[in-house]
Amino acid sequence: MRLLYSLLSIVILFINLKTFSQDNRKLLSKVQEKYNSNSPLSADFIFSLTKAAGQEGQKSTASGKIFLGNGNEFRVELDKNLVVCDGKTFWNFKEKENKIIINNFDADDPSSFSIKTILNEYPQKCSQVEENGVVILTPNENSGLDFTKAEIWVNSNNLIEKIWIEYPSMGSFEISLSNYQLNQNIPDSKFTLTPPEGSKIIDLR
Repeated sequence: MRLLYSLLSIVILFINLKTFSQDNRKLLSKVQEKYNSNSPLSADFIFSLTKAAGQEGQKSTASGKIFLGNGNEFRVELDKNLVVCDGKTFWNFKEKENKIIINNFDADDPSSFSIKTILNEYPQKCSQVEENGVVILTPNENSGLDFTKAEIWVNSNNLIEKIWIEYPSMGSFEISLSNYQLNQNIPDSKFTLTPPEGSKIIDLR
């Protein structure tokens, strides 16, 4: 934290932070309401992972379509990969290898990516600041969260344009969202996965 030269500086900083917090709660509440009241929904996405210094393959990208249910249900469709979650079970199907990995859903696991977890649960464990339509989350001490910083970029319709999260050991990932379709009639079957015939199953539950 930058050095404060006088009590006046401290007071001004406190007032500014308090104002940011109030504005942020208003913005974040609007975003939460948008997603919670307009689900199920779908959107196109572009995902990029920038690995920490010293790791091989510094940056990788992927694009596809994501479907979100009313809870932690989601479905991520990639070119050669399909990730599905019904809120309890997590399936990762790798088409090229004809292999499916099954595990319990863990909202704190970065590989079990859930936008609603980021929106509804992370803020309770973080300090929050809003700057020009960007909500910045920094985990509180002893929060149990393993990232160092998260940024949620919000457009004029209170929909997420981009989420950026930094992890000290893994690096950072970014997901950009576009072409939203709100209030879709998505069947529950979209959020479950039956292993294809002949596929190799790795059950980690």
